[in-house]
Amino acid sequence: MTEEGESGLPVSRRSFVTATAAVATATAGCGNPTQQSFEASAVGLPDETHEPLEVTETALEELTLSFDGPAGSRVELTNHAGVYDRTVGTGGQ
Repeated sequence: MTEEGESGLPVSRRSFVTATAAVATATAGCGNPTQQSFEASAVGLPDETHEPLEVTETALEELTLSFDGPAGSRVELTNHAGVYDRTVGTGGQ
């Protein structure tokens, strides 16, 4: 017997279907979750905007940290930092 708003499946079968759907959704498109790679290019100020903003790029640094993650995975994080300065002759130092 089911109450209003409930599905007609018994509790154990509903739990199984819910758990299966959750696992299928969580792993969709994941052939091997420990062998994934995500990469994004560095974000910076495009060259064509340097002149209107009266800045020049004085340094571009990259810092990479690598360490072992959970379940035997390898994690590598790279941070890109750009330093800009006011161009000489427009009030810059």
